[in-house]
Amino acid sequence: MAHWFPGHMARAKREVAENIKLVDAVFELVDARVAESSRNPDLEELLEGRPRILLLTKSDLADPRHTEGWVEFWSRQGLLAVAVNAVTGEGLRRAVQLAKNLGEERQKQRAQRLLRPRPLRIMVVGIPNVGKSSLINYLARRARTRVADRPGVTRGKQWIKLEGEAEFLDLPGLLPPRGLGAEQAHRLAAVGTLPEGTFDLVETALWLLAYLAQAYPELLQERYGLAESAATAGENCGWNWLQTIGKKRGFLVAGGAVDEEKAARAVLRDFRTGALGRISLEAPPVGEKGDERGYGEGH
Repeated sequence: MAHWFPGHMARAKREVAENIKLVDAVFELVDARVAESSRNPDLEELLEGRPRILLLTKSDLADPRHTEGWVEFWSRQGLLAVAVNAVTGEGLRRAVQLAKNLGEERQKQRAQRLLRPRPLRIMVVGIPNVGKSSLINYLARRARTRVADRPGVTRGKQWIKLEGEAEFLDLPGLLPPRGLGAEQAHRLAAVGTLPEGTFDLVETALWLLAYLAQAYPELLQERYGLAESAATAGENCGWNWLQTIGKKRGFLVAGGAVDEEKAARAVLRDFRTGALGRISLEAPPVGEKGDERGYGEGH
């Protein structure tokens, strides 16, 4: 699995640091299917203690049981989290209201300094492919004013104003940090966050199939008609199932061997589009509520 840290990541971090003083709150977007792995730990320092709300995007593709578990887990950590659909805007109104509540103190401080009232300002941040573009596009469709340059804001950055609600600052996406652990890298590659070419497609598909065999075997069987169970598939279940899927789909090369890359692409596409069903690749840590509700590793 390749490690990468492009130059524009440093610029993105610098832009967050330069603009954080202009906003009252932050929407940190994470992919509900990989809720913890899709967070960038550098944000903790960059946000300078600004109130933050975690938006679990693509919740319509994630296992609702685990999504609920993450919201509860972060709540116990003192963090607000809301499951949203960045395409339809579901959950967004609640998130904005929570941000308004969090930003009240800064508004009081402005009033004490005799500054003019202004709408709540929210910075939208997240790593690539967590639904940030979909959210911005949804906001822009509802906005009366989409683009406006402001003093102190780097040229080209975009403010989106929702009349009577809030102003959203759109900044370039933050990339995942380098030095990813193997499991985190597999999760991010599976959901499509890592650029193609920085990871092995077949290796990622094999990891995904092995995970699904343990966590969601019934979805594998329903989608691909696989007769093997997690108990009988053995250590090579990922490879065995990739071979079976390749043959069933006709992904063959000369001599009748399976075209593993084509089969891997099909599996990843089925997962990313939701054709396999609602799946999460990591569950919240097991705790008191986790034990009661069955959260934890696997399905």
